[in-house]
Amino acid sequence: MRSTLTGEDLHDMHACDYASPEELFNVNSCGSQVHDSDDAVISRPKGRQDYHLLFITDGECTAKIQGVTYPLVRGDLLFYRPFEPQWYRFTKGRSSSFWLHLSGTGVESLCSQSGLNEGNIFHLNDLADIERTHMKLIVETQSKQKGYKLFVQSYIEQIFAHILRHMSDKSHPDAPVSFDERILKVLNIMDRLYYLPLDIESFAAECNIGRDRFFHLFTKTVGVPPQKHLTNIRIKNAKRMLIETNRSVADIAERCGFNDAMYFSRVFKKKTALSPSEYRKVYERK
Repeated sequence: MRSTLTGEDLHDMHACDYASPEELFNVNSCGSQVHDSDDAVISRPKGRQDYHLLFITDGECTAKIQGVTYPLVRGDLLFYRPFEPQWYRFTKGRSSSFWLHLSGTGVESLCSQSGLNEGNIFHLNDLADIERTHMKLIVETQSKQKGYKLFVQSYIEQIFAHILRHMSDKSHPDAPVSFDERILKVLNIMDRLYYLPLDIESFAAECNIGRDRFFHLFTKTVGVPPQKHLTNIRIKNAKRMLIETNRSVADIAERCGFNDAMYFSRVFKKKTALSPSEYRKVYERK
């Protein structure tokens, strides 16, 4: 395997300098790699502290998401959020990819704007623009010349803009392309009633199907399990309340469907890399 990188190698042998709560973007690691011999397996059961974008440029790769194995080919983007379990493997034979590890207060907004809201696997119609910008990013993070932070921020934003522009309208080949009307109804319930103690059983009953069938149908349709999607909605509303109101963290937790403020804080930090109080302080300054 041959690779060019900054910050750490493929197996995390070097520590990363994660962004402080004040930083908008921080490149913890970026690089490219070529595999031309044995299988290369990456397994991080507890994930990483940052966002991980892996672009497949040649050959084949497989990834496990929620216990399901997906084949990845040229043009596929494998995307992991902070602390999401990671497992992927480059199969035997020549394959290549480039990657980016990011942290900072501005990353989540970029993910949302570029269409990386839900799911882990996306297909891009063209990687050329992203790859060129990524190479410029590598040069800046290595050279650290005057003004490099401004260039780094610009290149990060360009990469996410290219992702949005080149993202295929079609889902990943192994994902369904149409929404079941029953799932649309459940999604609407989640959006409106996220603060209630909703559970999979009630959703399955709403769809008039069994619990296991509903779980499978929802996950295949939306790309993530129902409880995870509901949690994402609750965290999204919690962030809004932290910024727009003076309510206590405990009150916001309850209003967003969490019956335990400590558990809410743990989930919030896992999703955003910041505690609720830290998140509020960051955006109060803006």
